[in-house]
Amino acid sequence: MTQKSKGIFFIICSGFCFALMTFFVRMAGDLPTMQKAFFRNFIAFSG
Repeated sequence: MTQKSKGIFFIICSGFCFALMTFFVRMAGDLPTMQKAFFRNFIAFSG
């Protein structure tokens, strides 16, 4: 796999992961905004 192919692959994967994150935040329902932001950032920093 060339460097260009790897770059394209990782950009697509990143976009997919951001879409999943948004989906799960919306599925969380009626949580306070700060709690949603905390969990979103916690997952981002732990990965």
